[in-house]
Amino acid sequence: MLLAAASLALGCDKTSDGDDVSPAPDDDRSVVADGSDTAAAESDAQLITSSLVSASPGSIGLASTELSGRDLDTRALGDGARAIYFPRGCLEVVDDPATRTATYTFNRCMGPSGLRAVSGAVTANYRVEAGRLYLELTASGFSVNRATLDWTATADISAVGPDRTMTWKAAIEGTTAGGRTFRRQNQHTISWKLGESCFALDGSSEGAIGAREIRTRIEGFRRCRRACPDAGGRIVVTNVTTQAEYELRYDGTNQATFVGPQGNEVAIPLLCGP
Repeated sequence: MLLAAASLALGCDKTSDGDDVSPAPDDDRSVVADGSDTAAAESDAQLITSSLVSASPGSIGLASTELSGRDLDTRALGDGARAIYFPRGCLEVVDDPATRTATYTFNRCMGPSGLRAVSGAVTANYRVEAGRLYLELTASGFSVNRATLDWTATADISAVGPDRTMTWKAAIEGTTAGGRTFRRQNQHTISWKLGESCFALDGSSEGAIGAREIRTRIEGFRRCRRACPDAGGRIVVTNVTTQAEYELRYDGTNQATFVGPQGNEVAIPLLCGP
């Protein structure tokens, strides 16, 4: 999902007219692959969180069957989330209204925005105010899209009509889908509109990926379901030790432009679009 489109088919490839595209040097490939792989794992945790939020245009709360227009009906809390994960029954939700704590237990679920192989439990302490939802989340041994994650996070989610904006701060660690161990701190802003399959993402994260310290900055990233990222978005990956900076620029097609520390540019195929 989120940055699944940024999963790189790094190495030699062909352009549309059949010419060879030279690969970036080995270290360039590994730094960018580290950055995109961990960004995908981090964003999947954020997408799990956003899927728990109510889909009612007039209110905000944890996804529930909202009765009589109330923001949050704890008797039915979780029904909205259960409706968007498959197969039916793969998600169980237990709510404790006295402590305002909900526990979501997934068992090999498929969900929105490309979430696959979702298993594990997420505990959410919640507080609802007019047009606002505050969450404190914890998850351990959680698996999604072949990554295994532990995280603690806060999410501040606001609603204006159908528009949703989530400010996410988290400490997250685990193993990425590519088999990389990582430990990261991140702060991102995610926005989406009810009834649409698109989302936008901006923010940064920093921490260890294996033995390497990497900083990742995401600017103007926007993507709709199976489409390629919109033009104008970019991901900047910095090797903190060497301060070498690598950039991926999106142009709305199924190829991104890789820009190396010396300004060298290479076309990179993306796993998206036609």
